[in-house]
Amino acid sequence: MSRERVILGRRVAEDEIDLESGFLMVPTAIPEALATPVTPQPPAGIQPPAGPAAGTEAVCPPLQPPPPTGRRTRVTLAFEATREQIYKAFPAIANLADKSDGGKVRLRVEGVSSAGYDPTWLRNAVEEPLDEADIARTAEE
Repeated sequence: MSRERVILGRRVAEDEIDLESGFLMVPTAIPEALATPVTPQPPAGIQPPAGPAAGTEAVCPPLQPPPPTGRRTRVTLAFEATREQIYKAFPAIANLADKSDGGKVRLRVEGVSSAGYDPTWLRNAVEEPLDEADIARTAEE
């Protein structure tokens, strides 16, 4: 992991967190080497600044966990389902959308066919019904 992508000691907005390409760690899981104070050594011939605080800053100050509220602010679900299970799951997903910001949830659906999907069938059976429902799709990487 690149150290430039590590964020410690500051709050991060929810929209800055991408769990597709990253992860979260609790502060107690951070290796001591990252969170221990470091005393920088000045180049030869240069006098360091005087004062008790000189060179005592922590490279990565430990995070303080937010106070627990008892309420989750994000719900993420991932599951595999048959056609019948999908029909049964939609009311639960709709309930979640009702209570979510903007009245919306984000769904990511993935189907796999070793034989491949017929392009005409895919257009008629999947893409057109989504278009008719006015569902905007986002491109996946």
